[in-house]
Amino acid sequence: MSDILYNPAYNEDDELESFLEMVEKQLSMIEVQELVDGITGDDLKKKGYVGDKNLEFKKPLSFDKKTEHGIEIEESIVFSQRNNTDISEAGLDTIQYLPDIAPGTLIGHLTIPSGKSGSDSRVISLFCSDTYMTKSNIDVGINGDKLIFTSKIKGKVVLLNSVPYVIPSDKDGYFLIKTSPDNMRAAIDLYPARGDGKFVTFEEVLNELERKGITRGVKQTSIKEYVEQVQNTKTEVLDMVIAEGKEPVNGQDAQIEYLFPNADTAFNFRILPNGRVDYRRKAEIPVIKKGGVLVRIGLPSKGQDGFDISGKVLKATDGRVPILFPGENVTVSKDEREFIAECDGQISLNGKVLSVYRHYLVDGDVDFERGNIEFDGNITIKGSVLEGATVKASGSVIIMKNIESANVYAGCDVKVVGGIFNRNRDSIVVCGRNLEVYHLQNAKLEVQGDIHVGSSCIHSTVYCNGKMYVQNQKGVIVGGVINVLGGVDAKNIGTEMGVKTEIIVGNDYLVQKTISEFRKTLDIYKDNLEKIDRVLLPLMRLIKNKLAMSLEKKNRLAIVLEKRKKILKNKEMMEWKLQDIEGRITADIKATIKVREVLSPDVVIRIKDRSKKIHTPCHNVTVYYDKGKKELEIGPY
Repeated sequence: MSDILYNPAYNEDDELESFLEMVEKQLSMIEVQELVDGITGDDLKKKGYVGDKNLEFKKPLSFDKKTEHGIEIEESIVFSQRNNTDISEAGLDTIQYLPDIAPGTLIGHLTIPSGKSGSDSRVISLFCSDTYMTKSNIDVGINGDKLIFTSKIKGKVVLLNSVPYVIPSDKDGYFLIKTSPDNMRAAIDLYPARGDGKFVTFEEVLNELERKGITRGVKQTSIKEYVEQVQNTKTEVLDMVIAEGKEPVNGQDAQIEYLFPNADTAFNFRILPNGRVDYRRKAEIPVIKKGGVLVRIGLPSKGQDGFDISGKVLKATDGRVPILFPGENVTVSKDEREFIAECDGQISLNGKVLSVYRHYLVDGDVDFERGNIEFDGNITIKGSVLEGATVKASGSVIIMKNIESANVYAGCDVKVVGGIFNRNRDSIVVCGRNLEVYHLQNAKLEVQGDIHVGSSCIHSTVYCNGKMYVQNQKGVIVGGVINVLGGVDAKNIGTEMGVKTEIIVGNDYLVQKTISEFRKTLDIYKDNLEKIDRVLLPLMRLIKNKLAMSLEKKNRLAIVLEKRKKILKNKEMMEWKLQDIEGRITADIKATIKVREVLSPDVVIRIKDRSKKIHTPCHNVTVYYDKGKKELEIGPY
């Protein structure tokens, strides 16, 4: 219809006429087929299929297949019958057993019915049409009330849906060339000649490839072999590749050779048979001497272009040099292929940044006798950090035993083989990246990355901007307040005794702290503005009553008004920023609380602005925020 709408010559009468012609043509074909099959209205009445006549069930004494559908085939003609088959599907291979008939052979005749509302003219128009005689290889003539079917060629007779056709016995060989969707290969189907037909030649295949624009990767030797195979065996050859492109080969990226065993120290907590932690395991700390080579970078290779069968060039990409940045105390050689340590220290690979941190080793405990430690680099403590002590490091802190009521601040990771225990709630562990610890008891933590707890977290206060995992050993969180931005994954939360435990996920504790500081500062600005206004308002009333003012007073008033203006401006800006920060808290929350075994009663779950108290034990569950319902839901683990 779209073509008609935009055709200036289009009119509705033409369209209607076109539809009528199609309907009439279809009706004519149906009526002719009824005549051929002997199922016209009169035929159905005679059989008792319609009308008042009763059905008769008589078994015929004889059954002549040649006249079954109304077309009388000559006795000498041997034929095959096919139903629901197109002439293109009636292949010569399946009827080789039939004898050939010569051109001019009488095949049969069809008596034209009379008195059937123009049916005779429709039969004549169907079988005497150029379309039928061309496709069927049959000449159709009229002799009185009969249509005479005569073969135009040498061939074999087939009745397709009760209509005669002659399939040529002599047939030239032919071939089909198929190309892949990506134009990277072409395949051929080769069919042999039949009778006196001509076989496909090598030159014909090449000419067709050229016509299709297939110019690269042509396998001429293979084409010759396939053509000769069909000629010699007189059997078809299918789906053989005769042209193939070349895929581009991208260059290899330069390889990075790390000349140290491990860029990150990880602890897998080893538990002794008696349940205690093994403190004697040696810490594997990657260290290097000044001038040592940390990394060597190889050379990338060039890519090799490819092509498709039409000759289009497929560009390859050259290999790249991987990104690696020199961090603290690391320099790069002139050819940029070696990273060299500028000092003795511990190696750290944080993402794409390679650094060497000066390393401080404490061969024992950190206590009052040894004193507090503050170091620009990494610290390894082979003992414990005892009560009252403070350890600060710009890099990572590794503690082979415990932190006991002490303060530890690390710019990177904190790894504690034992536990963190607090008798003094003021003691805190602050971690710029990830924390690994076996046990937490009354601990207070602020962690920017993830927390991995080896066994249990008891009555602790946790602020974490990553995720918290408590999955090994007991894998339990009991008591305290756990505030984790990215979600919690534990084996058990709470106990059957109903110890109050609060789990908060999806809240950035740094944002919360900033909001708290903003509010305090904003309260100060509001208080200062009120103090100025208490003095300024009476004065402004006087000025409004045309109070005369000296130049000095005017200057002083100008200073006060300017100060008020600045306070007001700062207050308004802080209110806007506070609103923006608070908006971040209400952003979409995807954090969940996953409990592999038991989520016990008296556990309070908070996500976004919703909370849920657990009243009955839940097993293998995930607690999440349903955005549609705007409620907390409990689903499977």
